[in-house]
Amino acid sequence: MALEKFFIVVFLCFALRPLLFYFYDSKKLRKYPNQNFLSGVTNLSSIRERLRRFRTRELYLQHRKHPIIRVAPNMLSFQDVKAIKDIYGLGSPCQKHEMYKLQNGEGYMNILNVIDREDHNRKRRMLSHAFSTKNLESWEFKITDKVEKLVAQFDRRARSQAWKNGPSQPSDSMVDVRYWFNLFTVDAIADIALSERLGMLESGSDVVKVGDPGEEDSAHRFIEDMHEAARAKSKIIGTLDWYYVLKEVFSFLSSRCRSQWACGGNVGQIVSHLAGKRLRRHENGENIDDFLSCLIDDKAGKSRNLDIGELKAETSILLDAGSETTAIALTHLLYYLIKNPNCFVKLRKEVSEAIAGDKVAPYAKVKSLPYLKACIEESLRLSPPLPRGLERVTPPAGAYIMGEFIPGNVGVSVPAYVAHRDPDLFPEPEAFLPERWFNNENIGKMRDAFIPFSAGGRACIGRNITMIEQQILVATLVHRYDFSLPSPDWTLQNEEAFNLWPVELPGIKSEGYIVMQIGAGVSGKDGVAHGGFLATLMDELTGGLVAALGLDHGLGIRTASLNTTYHKLLLAQGFIMARAEIVKVERRKVFVKAEIRDAAGNISGVGTEIPPEPNLDGQCTKGTSVCEPEPQRYGEHQVQEPQSTSGAGADCEVVSPPAESLITPEIVHLLRVYEKSIATWMDVFDSELTYQRRLLCMAPSSPLVLNAICALAARQLSLIGSSLTWLPVAEHYYGQAVHLLARLLNAYPSKMELAIVGTILLSSYELLAFPGLDYQRHFKGAHTIVDSIHAHKSASCLIRASFWIYARHEVAEALNRNSPTLHDPGSWPKFDLLEAEPAEDSFCNDVLRLTAETVCIVFGKTSRSRTKRRKRDLSTLQGELRSWLHICPEQWKGIEYTEDGNARYWFPRPSFGAALVFYHLSMLLLWHELEKAQEGPEDVNEMLVSLLWQYLRRSSHAPLFPDLDSDFGCRIKSTHIQGK
Repeated sequence: MALEKFFIVVFLCFALRPLLFYFYDSKKLRKYPNQNFLSGVTNLSSIRERLRRFRTRELYLQHRKHPIIRVAPNMLSFQDVKAIKDIYGLGSPCQKHEMYKLQNGEGYMNILNVIDREDHNRKRRMLSHAFSTKNLESWEFKITDKVEKLVAQFDRRARSQAWKNGPSQPSDSMVDVRYWFNLFTVDAIADIALSERLGMLESGSDVVKVGDPGEEDSAHRFIEDMHEAARAKSKIIGTLDWYYVLKEVFSFLSSRCRSQWACGGNVGQIVSHLAGKRLRRHENGENIDDFLSCLIDDKAGKSRNLDIGELKAETSILLDAGSETTAIALTHLLYYLIKNPNCFVKLRKEVSEAIAGDKVAPYAKVKSLPYLKACIEESLRLSPPLPRGLERVTPPAGAYIMGEFIPGNVGVSVPAYVAHRDPDLFPEPEAFLPERWFNNENIGKMRDAFIPFSAGGRACIGRNITMIEQQILVATLVHRYDFSLPSPDWTLQNEEAFNLWPVELPGIKSEGYIVMQIGAGVSGKDGVAHGGFLATLMDELTGGLVAALGLDHGLGIRTASLNTTYHKLLLAQGFIMARAEIVKVERRKVFVKAEIRDAAGNISGVGTEIPPEPNLDGQCTKGTSVCEPEPQRYGEHQVQEPQSTSGAGADCEVVSPPAESLITPEIVHLLRVYEKSIATWMDVFDSELTYQRRLLCMAPSSPLVLNAICALAARQLSLIGSSLTWLPVAEHYYGQAVHLLARLLNAYPSKMELAIVGTILLSSYELLAFPGLDYQRHFKGAHTIVDSIHAHKSASCLIRASFWIYARHEVAEALNRNSPTLHDPGSWPKFDLLEAEPAEDSFCNDVLRLTAETVCIVFGKTSRSRTKRRKRDLSTLQGELRSWLHICPEQWKGIEYTEDGNARYWFPRPSFGAALVFYHLSMLLLWHELEKAQEGPEDVNEMLVSLLWQYLRRSSHAPLFPDLDSDFGCRIKSTHIQGK
């Protein structure tokens, strides 16, 4: 008893300690308003602020009322720009906060995070020459090379669309410039810092292969992994003493957190690999001129004898900060220029006069352009890449800030985002006004308050390189392209971890699914993520399903023009569009003859350039696309349709592929992958094997089906081991397929059967590419099938097969998310299982319907209700499931055998095992809900409940993957029996 009291006292002391310090207030900080109700009590309040998408924006809104805010028990944030000199100035006694040690992690400190002043001065002396403008100008050719590669990618996409539209027609090509800017900056800094050619711009992917000589290579996504690691670290960095404890706790509780921390290890592997590779080149006698050479040797060529750990630490910050901040700045600048067309026109005029016919803007011609520099600075003012306050700590004796004494060892900062919005210095602070930087009487004070690169001796040493990159690239793009947004009121969304990321897909592994003109969908204004723009296409598909089912519910058939369709796509997505005029496109050596029919019907051959497509090795080969080049007559879409597959007994006839289709070894390999693995789970409840046999027959004659199958197969391959080289291949085919689907919905409103097949294939792709992210968006419009299910038996076999695949997706995702299905399973078909010879598919699909009804009852809005009616519904459903099992043929229930002392089941067909899994999962859910519905206290075996949820989570993947072994089904069944 005494021991228990002791522990209680210890716990209370531990819990009350922050409150005691808060009220004792030895540093007299309680007079400052708190950022939130916990800020003055515990550092854990920083987690709450990090969960806000843009926490510094929220702090700015508070600073409009309070000049000083207490953001943590021992941390103050200042609004007044006068505090900048006191905190960051050359004579300031404040030094970097201990938080930078946590941000750096174990090992050597880099130039950004090092706290000791002498050590920082030593590092800065080593790198100052390398970062000088004069020295950077000698590396201009490396930046120009990357700009040319980026322009080639933009031209290739714009040129491809212009060829489709016909001569003299505008070319609208969607590009997620944020992603491409990030590829550009990583490629550029890797070349400048390490003389390493990563080839991201050529491949369109951030995948980096790592591995020492003689070892098997592995592959990691550099940008993706860097972002995920930053998300994990930024959530808890402000907790200080709690940091390492929370890291272990969150990693233990969340697989998502474990994955994010593992991504940090992946980035470390990439850095270690690249630094080691560069050092080996140095040891082999190569004379290389780059940043790392300045760290290895001094100006006289004498070795500095730095430890390999320090070289890797500096390499890491060069690749991270040297790519991230510039990409962020470029994206925001282009966004502000598009939102302010007058500024865009004015900048283009200045740039065009300076660079004339140059393909890439020479730095010598643009470095002194005043309006270009003003636009860059104004963008940095509005959206500094690092918006938060950079933490400093007062000396032990304390310091005066803004004339106010701040006690010793108190954290202090001035957020750049806040300082840049001082209305006294920057009138109309939210407006993009480059002109404010000209002839302004307050220009000196404005410069003092302008701190996107921090200030004083610890200011960013890389400011020159980001300015050079921005001046060259922005001048080139403004001179060469027109740009527009999806809609006039579209707003760029941001996520703040350490840096201020412009994002399209919030909190996910998002950022790489980019295709010009057809890209992977994201949200627009509301910032809600979904895995592709099929959601928008489904609006068009809705009317088509009515037609395909032979029904008319008053919805009509939507036959919007192609322009209308694209307009909807643009409204639904957060892509910045690039428009290139054909006359500005530089020709290459690859030409394809296309027949163009003018308004009078005359046909003429026009030589139109089609850029080569990259193969898996990043090399260019002619004609690897299955739908480009595609000869067509101007104004007509030459999409070849398969023969009708209506009717259960319709035969599949192979149609000769059109002349323009090129079946390559890559395509054949992907078709085989689809046939042997993916199609088996597509048809797991379909004895006619519709998606295996019929779709493969359709593929040679249907570019939509062929591209969709290739996209799905390549995406599946990208998820196996380290086969990330398949990812850009999957994205390419996915983009082609979605574009063809958009065209099909407009050009062939009566041929919606093919559109439904394409939709199912592409939604399956999106479920693999974006698991668990707002999955309802994939099924938007599918309610037409559900609401019209009385026509199910009269529909074609493809319609029926597509519906049940959709239904399995719905049930799987609903189980995974603990939510009801999007559509009411009560309207799904019910089968007469007592007929003479019920079909195998009828049994399987009927138990799927019962599972869907179970999920809707358990996870519906009334899931916590314990009314008698609810209990009656649960019991009724339980009775239906028992009846299903009773009339199910015995041989379908599996044959039990023993292996290694464990009971196992063998099923004559995988569909039987899958059906039994759905049955036992439904019974487990019902058993658990009926236990909760009992009056009085619950008495549920916690171990069984844990097992229940474990099986439920794993079962959510059962309809998507073919490796559903009998042992898994057996364990679910035994858990059900134990539960009973």
